[in-house]
Amino acid sequence: MIRQSSSEIFSSIVKTMETKNINQIESYSLMNRTDCKYVLNFKQAKQVFNSVKSKYFVLEVNSQRIQNYKSTYFDTEKKIFYHQHHNRKNNRSKIRFREYVDSDLIFFESKTKSKGRTKKIRKIVDCAAKKLNEDHYSFIRNNTNITNKLINCHQNTFSRITLFAKESKERITIDFNVKFYDENNTIELGNIIIVEVKQPRIDYNSYMLRSLKYYKIYPFRLSKYCIGTILIDKKIKHNRFKKKILKINKLKKIDNVLN
Repeated sequence: MIRQSSSEIFSSIVKTMETKNINQIESYSLMNRTDCKYVLNFKQAKQVFNSVKSKYFVLEVNSQRIQNYKSTYFDTEKKIFYHQHHNRKNNRSKIRFREYVDSDLIFFESKTKSKGRTKKIRKIVDCAAKKLNEDHYSFIRNNTNITNKLINCHQNTFSRITLFAKESKERITIDFNVKFYDENNTIELGNIIIVEVKQPRIDYNSYMLRSLKYYKIYPFRLSKYCIGTILIDKKIKHNRFKKKILKINKLKKIDNVLN
C-alpha cells in the first residue's frame, strides 16, 4: 500500500474549509494570551481535525493552506532559558528568529511566560542572523529583563496549519514535519503532530478543547525549543521531562496511523 504524506493528508482535510487571509486575522494576533500544547500522532490528529473543522477558518497565504516555518533559537552558553522551563520557573523567556518562509517575512521575537500567560513582542528584520548584534540586544533590553550574552543554539523547521475559531478569538496551530538541527545533528519528529490552542483567556467550551478531551488527549507542557534541546544535546539535564520524551517516542512507534 502506498501511504500518503502528512502534507497530502492535511491538504485533503483543509481544502474544503472556509478561509481567512493574512489581512483578516489581526483580531486573532493574541500577543498576550493563554496557550496550551498537545502532542498527537496522525491517527489522533485526523480524528480531532475532522471533528472540528466546520467550526474554524483556515489561514490561506498565497493560495496555500499549509505554510512552512523556520525558527532559530538563542540561549546563554549554560542554556538558562531551557533550565527555566525544566526547573518550572514561573517566569521564563525565549529569544528567536521566526521565518515565515512562504510569506518571505522574518521576525525577531521575545516570548515570556508568567503566571500562565504568554506575552510575545517582535519586530520585522531583514534576515535571521546566526549571531546577535547590538540592534538585537537593544531590542532585548528594551522589552525584557534579559542582560546575558546569547548564542545560537539550534534551528527547527516545520509545516503549519493555522485555524481561527468562527465563534471566538481562539487561534490554533497544527505543526507537523518537525525537524531540529544544528551544525552536527539533524533529528526529525516523524509522525508527531504538535497542536497549540491559543486564547485570550482559557475557555473550556472551545470545540478543539472538547474534541481533544473526548479523544483522551491531554495537555503536553513542553515547547519545541525544549524538545529540540533535549534531542540534540544528549547530556543536558532533562529528568523532569523524561516522561514527556517517552510519550513522544511511544507515539513515534505507532505504525498504523495512516490506515
